[in-house]
Amino acid sequence: MKRVISFMLASLIMLFSVVLVSAETDIVTNANSLTRQCRMFYAQYISGGSVPNQGPYYSDSSVAKMRQIIQENRALIDRAEDGEEIPGEMFQAGYDRMVEVSKEMYIHEKELKLILEMNKSQKNTDNYFDEEMWQEYQSAIVEAEKALESGDEVTIDEHYYKMLAQHNRLCIYNPVVGDVNGDGIFNVVDVTYFQKKLTEGADELNYSQRLVSSVEYDDGELYPRITNATSMQKLLAGLVEVREYYPIDQYIALINTSSDTYRRGTFYNNALWTRYHEENQWLNGE
Repeated sequence: MKRVISFMLASLIMLFSVVLVSAETDIVTNANSLTRQCRMFYAQYISGGSVPNQGPYYSDSSVAKMRQIIQENRALIDRAEDGEEIPGEMFQAGYDRMVEVSKEMYIHEKELKLILEMNKSQKNTDNYFDEEMWQEYQSAIVEAEKALESGDEVTIDEHYYKMLAQHNRLCIYNPVVGDVNGDGIFNVVDVTYFQKKLTEGADELNYSQRLVSSVEYDDGELYPRITNATSMQKLLAGLVEVREYYPIDQYIALINTSSDTYRRGTFYNNALWTRYHEENQWLNGE
């Protein structure tokens, strides 16, 4: 059963990961539209998003390139605001340069360290994951560690996305809601198993098990707790609706090979938020 599930998910992963977002180049014809684009690129690639230092961080050399193009665009904007007539083609060219630089933005090594720490904490509790998949996963960790040691930003960037894809793959390993023990079906045995693991320590449950135990997902943190067991019992009794298994969409890494855009799942966002909190304690009154 596990091999069948693994094959199904591998197919889904391939389907989602090869999807390329073929967004057309925006038309930028004046100072206002270029200003708006500069702010967007600055927020995404230099300031780390809408939350300061939340991430992802990009390598120093990548940030320097983007910063230089943005500064050149702002100089062009200043000229326009001072009354100089600037052809629309120059605004478009400035925007296009930012797009081109964004295709060569390499992830900072601290991002690979973060995703590696998360994955090294993953457990194959009671042989939950297929052996072949687990070995492939362990090999990816080893290769990512080598990439980190190399110090080469291109290699670090490549293995960051590979490790992120592996992380998401394990998160969506089991498509059966409630099936915490991984035997392919959801029944009272899963409730008993879940309660037993909680008494041993919540860390005994891997990311995929945490997801399938979240029967009544309410956009809260996916940390295993006794209320999960209650929800599982309610589902068995027909007191809650069987929801569609959402993590296929939310946890898969949608990597666009032209712009390296992707979606981050809740676990990775939680790790980023933890780091942000630690780096900006003064914002939290600490």
